[in-house]
Amino acid sequence: MEKLSIGRVVSETVGIIGRNLVPVGVVALLIAAAIVIATQVIASMVGRVTPSDILIVGLAGLLIAIVVRTVATGGITHIAASDQVGQRVGIGPAFATGLRLALPLLGLGLVVGLCVGLAALLLVVPGLMLAMRWLVAVPARVVECPTMGSSLARSTALTDGSRWRLFGLAVLLGVFGLIVEGVVVGLATAVGGGTVLVALMQIVAGTITTSISATGVAVCYMELRRIREGATPSQMASVFA
Repeated sequence: MEKLSIGRVVSETVGIIGRNLVPVGVVALLIAAAIVIATQVIASMVGRVTPSDILIVGLAGLLIAIVVRTVATGGITHIAASDQVGQRVGIGPAFATGLRLALPLLGLGLVVGLCVGLAALLLVVPGLMLAMRWLVAVPARVVECPTMGSSLARSTALTDGSRWRLFGLAVLLGVFGLIVEGVVVGLATAVGGGTVLVALMQIVAGTITTSISATGVAVCYMELRRIREGATPSQMASVFA
C-alpha cells in the first residue's frame, strides 16, 4: 500500500495556503490573537501564584492553545477540502463551518488536549503517540463523523501504520514554528519594541504557524483517506455543498 508522503503533504499544504491566502490567513490571525491574549493573561497570573502552581498555569495555556486551534482547523478543513475540487471558500463560509461545529470541536479539542497532556505527564512517548493517533480527529469530525467518539475512532483507524511519519511531520512543523517565532519576536526585541509590539509580532508568528499546522492536518486527513480508501476530493468536499 502507498505510504503517506511527507513531501506531498508539505507541497499540498503550501499550495492550498497560497491559493486561499486571505481566508486561511484571517482565520489563523483571529486564532493566533486569541492565543496570545490568553497567554498574556496567564503570564500576568504567574507573578501572583506559588511556584507549585506554575506547572498548572503552563498546562492551562497549552490546553487553551489546543482547544482554540481545534476550532481553526475546522474552518480551514472546509477551505482545504473545497480547494481540492477547484472551489474557493470565502472567510464567511469558513467561519460558518467553525462556528456551526464550535461546541463539538471545542469538546473534542478539550478531550484530546487533556488526554494527551495527562499521557505526556506520565510518559512523553505515550503522549506523543496518542497525539498522532488522534491527529486527524478534527477534520474527520468536520467531514464525516457525527460524534466525538466516532471522530476519535476514525482518526485511530486512518492513522494506523502512518503515525511515525505523522510524528516526523509534526516535528518538522514544530521546528519551523520555533524558528518563525524566534525570528519574528527576536526582530521585535532587537528594535527595542515594548510589550505591545512583541505581542503583535507573536500574533504574526502565530498566524503563520497556525495557517500551516491547521492546513497540514486537513491535508493529512485527505491524504490518508485517499491512500487507505481511494476517496476522491469531490467525495470529501461534497459535505460542504
